[in-house]
Amino acid sequence: MITVKDVFKAINKEKQKAKVKNLTLATTLGATAGAIMAIIITQNAESINDSINKAKEKVSEAVETGKGKVEELVMEGNSKVQEVKSNLENNIKEGKEKLEAVKSDIEKGKDNLSKTKNDVKNDLKG
Repeated sequence: MITVKDVFKAINKEKQKAKVKNLTLATTLGATAGAIMAIIITQNAESINDSINKAKEKVSEAVETGKGKVEELVMEGNSKVQEVKSNLENNIKEGKEKLEAVKSDIEKGKDNLSKTKNDVKNDLKG
């Protein structure tokens, strides 16, 4: 004779089998989807890596070009500074020489003025 308990056991076994079947199907479907995604990503990964490597090369070239330009500009700047410094030193030297010449002219003018003053005094006395 079949009891209610046996019926429930049979139903539960069928439910468990269905759950296992669904779980197996879901796992298989998930694994398949994962494999497909891995294939797609792998195919794109090479082009992504190529793009990244090209970008790295361009950045490296830009950095090297920038370093060269900086060094060139620093050397040019130093050259300009030296040129300005040299011109300034020459102008200072020239200015000092002119000042000394003016001082000498003033001293000569003072001496001539003093002589002229004495000559005028002597002319007025004599």
